[in-house]
Amino acid sequence: MTYYSVYDEQIKELRTDYAYYQDKAKLKAEFEKHMMDIREVTPNEVETIWADLEYNIIETPLDFINEAEKQVLQEVVHGNYTNVNKGWFKDFNRMNKADIKSIIEFKEFGFASAWYVVFSYSHKPLVIKHQTNDVNTYHVMYQYKYGFKLNVHEMSYKAVY
Repeated sequence: MTYYSVYDEQIKELRTDYAYYQDKAKLKAEFEKHMMDIREVTPNEVETIWADLEYNIIETPLDFINEAEKQVLQEVVHGNYTNVNKGWFKDFNRMNKADIKSIIEFKEFGFASAWYVVFSYSHKPLVIKHQTNDVNTYHVMYQYKYGFKLNVHEMSYKAVY
């Protein structure tokens, strides 16, 4: 199944608040309504937001996770950590980077905080989440996402809720 997301070309990131929609027309309509409400764009100007603000609708398949992993993500989003290991950066650093299947970054657009679920080929998923401040988690993991070029998939809670 194909999913669609709004991509911000300026910052090279998904708008996680408008990501993983199954209906492209619905995504476009909801994002344009959001822009009219927030940015006070008139209905006549709404088409210009795509070019002027460098937004695009792109295909974003969920093929980097299987159904069992999606179930784990749904459990974790709802606070059930029984099928995962909870850890911190020392636990992540101990992992063999070649063993990492995918990293899911849960982040809401516009906030400098995130937490992560790391799926590997040989271990239980690892959740990396600061207990009180997810901004710390985002800043430390930033080096892995951009410095070491690990494949990190951005998602919102809504994508697996």
